Amino acid sequence: MPIQPSDFQTGGALQSEIAASLIRQRENASLPKAGDSIGSYRIIDELGRGGMAIVFRAERADGEYEQQVALKWMLDSHADPATAELFRRERQSLANLNHPHIARLLDGGRTADGRPWFAMELIEGLPLDQHCIDQSLPVVQRLRLFLQVCAAVAFAHARGLIHRDIKPSNVLVDAESQVKLLDFGIAQLLGEDDGLVVRAYTPGFASPEQGRRETLTVASDIYQLGRLVESMLRPQRQAPATLVDATAIGAASEAAAQRGSLPVDLDAIIAMSCSEQASARYATADALAHDIRA
Repeated sequence: MPIQPSDFQTGGALQSEIAASLIRQRENASLPKAGDSIGSYRIIDELGRGGMAIVFRAERADGEYEQQVALKWMLDSHADPATAELFRRERQSLANLNHPHIARLLDGGRTADGRPWFAMELIEGLPLDQHCIDQSLPVVQRLRLFLQVCAAVAFAHARGLIHRDIKPSNVLVDAESQVKLLDFGIAQLLGEDDGLVVRAYTPGFASPEQGRRETLTVASDIYQLGRLVESMLRPQRQAPATLVDATAIGAASEAAAQRGSLPVDLDAIIAMSCSEQASARYATADALAHDIRA
C-alpha cells in the first residue's frame, strides 16, 4: 500500500522528515536492480542518475541478438505531468535525430505500471574535456573533435531543436575518437516559450538569456558551444546541472577575464561565440565551425 505523508501525525518538523524518509526508502526499494528486466533488456548496473531519471547499463535478454545499451528509466512512478512530458519529449527528440555524432535511440516502451523507459546507444568513453586531458591532445586535434560537436548541433538545429545543455559531460568520446552528443532532457523546439524547462540550466555553460528566462534561439546553443571549446582548450571545473532562480548568470564576464592565453584567432572566435548579446554571436553552428576550420 502506498505511503502518504498524511499517514504520519507526529507533529512539527518530524512529521515531514519521517514521511519523506520512508517515501524515499519505498522509492529506492522499487528501483530496478542487477538482473531485473525492463522490456527486452536485463539490468547489469547503474551508470548514473539525475533528479528525473536513472540510467542503467543493460543487455538484450530475449535471445534474439546480443547488445548492450544505456537504458533510461523515469525515477518517479507518480511523476507530475511536467516531468512525464519532459521524459516523453526527450525520447521523441532522440527518435528524430539520426546523426553519427548523436547517441541513437534504439528502443522504448513502458513497464507494467506505466513507467516510461527508453534504450540508447551505449557510449563507452570519457567526457570531452577529460578525454583531451588524458590523451594530451594538441590544439588541432581538440578542435577536430569540437567540429564533430558543431556538426551534431547544426543537425539538431536544422530539425528545429535547441539542446540547451551543451557541456563536456554531455559529450562523450568513444574508442574510435568519435564524439557523441547526449542528454536532450531539457531540449526545446525553436520558437517555443517553454515553461517546462525555463529554470533548468548548468551554471558556467548557460547563456545569459537562459538566466533571464527569455525565449531561446539557436544563439543560446552557440554560446554554449563557445564555452565548450573554451573548456576543451582551457579545462576548468564544471558546475553541476541545477534548477536555479537567478536572473543573471555572469559566467561570460568571468570567462572573459580568463582569456588571453590562447592564440588571438581562437580568443576572437570564443569571444564572438560567448558575446553577452545574442545578436552578436555566430548566426549558426556551421558559421562557427567555418571559423574554427580556418
